Amino acid sequence: MKIYLLFLCLLAETSSSMNPTNQKAVTQNAIQADTTKAYDSLSISAKGMIKNSNQSSGIVSMDSGRINIIVRPAEASDASIMLIQKSRTKVYPFEVFDTRPIELDTLGIWKAPLSMQMSFGDYVLILHKEGFKDLADKVRFIKNDDSISIGMISLAYLRYKREQWRSYMWISAGISIVAGITSYYFYTRVKKYEDEYNEAISSDVAHDKHDQTDRNRRYYKISSGSTFAALGCFAVSWSFELSY
Repeated sequence: MKIYLLFLCLLAETSSSMNPTNQKAVTQNAIQADTTKAYDSLSISAKGMIKNSNQSSGIVSMDSGRINIIVRPAEASDASIMLIQKSRTKVYPFEVFDTRPIELDTLGIWKAPLSMQMSFGDYVLILHKEGFKDLADKVRFIKNDDSISIGMISLAYLRYKREQWRSYMWISAGISIVAGITSYYFYTRVKKYEDEYNEAISSDVAHDKHDQTDRNRRYYKISSGSTFAALGCFAVSWSFELSY
């Protein structure tokens, strides 16, 4: 009899352990334990980037990260960089951004190459280097560990390009003057042969004057086109020379 009662107790304990409710509780505890363990395994730097967390919706936003700024060419790689912040941006998953304009905030001046932690948003970068043209560039920083390469132009290169376009300008000006004088010459020849054609008293003379008129009119059109083309080159060269 005692053996039979012991068997019934063991059977009841086994059936209670197989209860679905108990199984569900064990599974949830295991999942929660795994989640806690996975979260604790995150790096400290990754935790530091998570600024705001909406527990009800589960959406996490980030508002800062690391930016790397490199200046080209190598001669300008240590240029001074002034950072001016124009807005602040919160970055959400799935490439959703929330940008808020702010009053211009000058953050400071650093030497390139620059690598620093700062807020996401829109910035103006003002670069200065002796022997190079000062540069103001707009950037949008919304990606952690983003690398930005900015090119500066040397004053020597600008002088070279300015002199080059000035040479083109004067060459085209000379061509336009010569072509203009040539055009005027053929224009007077056309008028002369037209008058002689109108005054011709024989068919042979009239035919000769007609051919000469057509030939000089052709030369006049060519020289006139060259004049306008040279003037166009002069204007273009002048505009490029002023741009450098």
